[in-house]
Amino acid sequence: MLRALYLAPDGLMVNDLGSDQYETALQETNNMLWVDFVGEPEKTCERIMLEIFKFHPLAVEAALQQIHIPKVDEWDSYIYVALHSIALDKWEEGYIRSLELDMFVGRNYLVTYHKEGIPEIDKIWGASQIDERHLKKGSSNLLYRLADELVAGYMQVTDKVEDDLEEIEDQIFDNPSQQILAQLFTLKRILLHLRRIITPQRDAINNLSRNEYSVIDQQYRIFYRSVYDHLVRLTDIGESMRDLVSSALSSYLS
Repeated sequence: MLRALYLAPDGLMVNDLGSDQYETALQETNNMLWVDFVGEPEKTCERIMLEIFKFHPLAVEAALQQIHIPKVDEWDSYIYVALHSIALDKWEEGYIRSLELDMFVGRNYLVTYHKEGIPEIDKIWGASQIDERHLKKGSSNLLYRLADELVAGYMQVTDKVEDDLEEIEDQIFDNPSQQILAQLFTLKRILLHLRRIITPQRDAINNLSRNEYSVIDQQYRIFYRSVYDHLVRLTDIGESMRDLVSSALSSYLS
């Protein structure tokens, strides 16, 4: 699926802008264009990214491959940002999937690419359709809101681990079983996967908050710093819960 939101210089919101109109929109000033590729064929994405947005072939290749840890790369007139969302569809297997979100951020545009649907994208997209102020504030604001929503998704994982752990702790003394042991190892694997996702994402957001990128409004550095602080706190919470899981495991074995 290929979709676009466009806020024209006169404040008119366009929800059905065609790809043949992107180039004209990019030449305008005091406007904002958000193009979102969701599971679109790579050839289509590559053509639009190279021919219309003029992204560097290496940056386009990096986005389409979707094999990167979170990072920020600066190019001539835009930055390439890779962040990760989390899917919980394999929770019972002791595994959380990371969904890569690749973004090209320019002064008056944002291009997002992901192979699967990401709830955080849909949430911000829906809010932007209802309230044009999300687009009016520019690409720096959209990038911040997307990063903030992704981090909120991480918090849901830690909350679920905490709930599961409390239930297990009650069962250890009331009804200990081999199933509890399996559940504890499942939680340990999940927390390990979460740390592997959060750590590089924290570094990428810290990069945005500290470096002076030409396409990022400097007033938003403090907002990115806030997201970074949330990730630091999540790291600490994850470490504390790993200790709690280890303690619960020791209690079960004793």
